[in-house]
Amino acid sequence: MTQNSSPGSRIYCDYNASAPMRPVVRAAMPEAFQVPGNPSSVHAEGRAARERIELARTRIREATGFSRGDLVFTSGATEGLALALHSARAMGARVLYASELEHPALIETARALGFRRVDVVVHENGTLDLADLERHLAGHDPEHGPPLVALQRANNETGVVQPVVEALRLTHALVGLFLCDCAQIPGRLGPDPALEAADFMVFSGHKAGGPTGIGVVGFGENVRPAPMLSGGGQERGARAGTENLPGAIGMGVAFAEAEATRPAEVTRLGGLRASFEDQVRHLVPQIVFFGGAVPRLVQTSCFAIPGLRSETLVMALDLDGFAISAGAACSSGKVRPSRVLAGMGIGPELASGAIRASFGWASEARDAEALARALGAIATRHLNIAAHHGVRAET
Repeated sequence: MTQNSSPGSRIYCDYNASAPMRPVVRAAMPEAFQVPGNPSSVHAEGRAARERIELARTRIREATGFSRGDLVFTSGATEGLALALHSARAMGARVLYASELEHPALIETARALGFRRVDVVVHENGTLDLADLERHLAGHDPEHGPPLVALQRANNETGVVQPVVEALRLTHALVGLFLCDCAQIPGRLGPDPALEAADFMVFSGHKAGGPTGIGVVGFGENVRPAPMLSGGGQERGARAGTENLPGAIGMGVAFAEAEATRPAEVTRLGGLRASFEDQVRHLVPQIVFFGGAVPRLVQTSCFAIPGLRSETLVMALDLDGFAISAGAACSSGKVRPSRVLAGMGIGPELASGAIRASFGWASEARDAEALARALGAIATRHLNIAAHHGVRAET
């Protein structure tokens, strides 16, 4: 794991945005380019391509624990969320119960599809308020179809692990539909048998060190995909269009590797993050970490330095050779205030300074140590300038 920290190289600390492709994936994908057949063709070449698609699907099933229902390949989690929402709407759902924790791909697509969203409260610790969800579901009007509840298994900004099993039980008690965004999970949290009852589970290839442009949606036994594209009837009629064979192969290998190495990596990365946060606290005593009071994904650290805006930190760290993201998702290169932190009750001044460090398979302890030192130096420099000139640090 030296690629992150060789002399003169940049240090990548943005695995929640996209993980570098794993070596086993880079080694496996070229085989796909040697297979000329279309997976839908009946000749030998087509059958060879189909076998590889199904092997990839099997690997993903085994790695995620999703053994029942349909597993449909998509272009990624954004399309996967759209397909799940479209399918729920085809089943009569018209009201979405979701908090500010959810990814914009879900919130914006639901709005475009005509769902009415009921906002569920988030605790200050970053977890969904189950009592508020239960209250809203109790008041659901059956005339608006089955209630649809969406909840990330773990939040992409804070890493906070969500009470998805409890939310699933509340949803199904009222014959509702449950959508679980699992994009951040492979290699970080193991398969949960209780989640097999979810109606929709969405995964992304590149978050686990696979290729970009590939994802899957798991459909529970009691739901059926409602295709958004019409054409050749691929993916058992769920998604028209020739399958992305290299992407599927790469995703299958990435998920298998992520799950096989997960126990050791959870221990290693948990120690790396704990050491990183301890060092930053020592160097920047005023730093504020978010979500630390509840279980988080072990490789995720979301924090803010009072007086420093996120764009200032991101740009300064970029110049110092570190790839890191603002706590909020970026759109067209713009850093935006975090809806997630606002939903947690974090004030706008502090939330506007949030950034996220996320580590992964190629991260080393010295990468985290270097990042901690860089943060300390940047904070000292900017705060000293502010004190000298009598102005706020972010100006």
